[in-house]
Amino acid sequence: MRQYQYSDCHTDWVKIQDCPSGSTCSGGSCSAVNQCTSQWLGSYQCSGNYRQQLWQNSDCSTTWINQEYCPGGCSGSTCYQQQCPSCSGASSWSSCLGNQQTRINYRCDSTTSYTCQSFTEYQFCSQPCQLDVDVSTPSSVRVGEDVIARVRIENDGSSGTYTTVDAWVCRNDWSDCREMNCDGYTDKVVYVSGDSSVDVICKREATESGYHRIKASVSGCGVEPTRYSDWFNVLPRPDPICSPHYLNEFRCVGDNKQQKYARQDCSIDWLTTEVCAAGCSNGKCNAAPEPAKGGTPLISLASRYKITACEPQQFTFDIVNIGKASDTFKLTDSGDAADWVNFAESVTLDKDEHKTITAYVNVPCGKGSEHSLTITAYNGDKHSATTILDISQSGYTGWFVLGAVDWYAVALVVLVFLILLGLLLLLLWLLRGRRCRGRRCRDEHF
Repeated sequence: MRQYQYSDCHTDWVKIQDCPSGSTCSGGSCSAVNQCTSQWLGSYQCSGNYRQQLWQNSDCSTTWINQEYCPGGCSGSTCYQQQCPSCSGASSWSSCLGNQQTRINYRCDSTTSYTCQSFTEYQFCSQPCQLDVDVSTPSSVRVGEDVIARVRIENDGSSGTYTTVDAWVCRNDWSDCREMNCDGYTDKVVYVSGDSSVDVICKREATESGYHRIKASVSGCGVEPTRYSDWFNVLPRPDPICSPHYLNEFRCVGDNKQQKYARQDCSIDWLTTEVCAAGCSNGKCNAAPEPAKGGTPLISLASRYKITACEPQQFTFDIVNIGKASDTFKLTDSGDAADWVNFAESVTLDKDEHKTITAYVNVPCGKGSEHSLTITAYNGDKHSATTILDISQSGYTGWFVLGAVDWYAVALVVLVFLILLGLLLLLLWLLRGRRCRGRRCRDEHF
């Protein structure tokens, strides 16, 4: 650039030449420029804990750049190799808790900046049993109702064990603790498998109002843990006049389903609401078994049949298959007339098929009046029908109507009678002969 003065006397800088490549403008003239290759040089130095290397720029200037961090320190141009101090040894393993043991150990390496740092080590352990207990807080109840609490016995050990469980209902001042009945365990002994828990339901009737608390304790494996529930309220008895109604509580007594019932005097009772044909469990009737998928028998009998004793008789009855498929039905009879009646032991019927069965009757002589007879057909499904055999005699009445065994008895009686009669006549003849030996008998004779 060169300064130029114009005719109006003002001045300005005007370019008069471009400097060639490899040179630069300095002091109003072009001059050559120094040029270098950008590269690492073989010089090193330390700056704190950093080891640095010299870098050459393209304008031949140089710069020190961090190349490596030296954890053990740097001196001259070399990193020190850092060494760990001697750390304490590991502590002893803790007692087995929840199938796990712990201990404190120490480590030292580059991740700890070569200082000793503690850490916790874990290992699995097997413990025969480890008991604990937990107890739920009952809902508020009224005096006269049951206080119900769930006591959970927990065994975190690897082996099962027998435990003794106890629970009490305690007043808020702990002045009176009354023992509860836990699931009917009269001996209070409960078995808890390894690594599992058992829930025990404990009950006791509330006898006084106020705030109470449940105390629960188990004993086993050399420990006796005890836990307490939160406070719950026992309310006074309600007014003596109540609206009779069923409560939403059910139980089973045999095959009877019972529901809790509040009476007008506010007393609580269990009433049978249903007789369960298939049995009862957990307050519910068991589901009835599915009906047989084969045949279903239906027997049709007259209400009574007139039968004559001492003579072979017969009557008929009907059976029909009202099921979904053909089937074979066994036939049996029962009742006080069953020994006199015979018929087929089984019958096979197609679906909706009807058959008439003949029954053969032989009533012993002397058997009269009415006798019941029940005929049953079954194959899984069962159907029975009952009739009356109205038995009359075959033209004889009184003792003349005798069975075969009775005629032998009559013959024996007649024979004995004839023998006795013969003996009597012989005796009379002998007595008369003795009287005739005297004179009087001879005079009369002549």
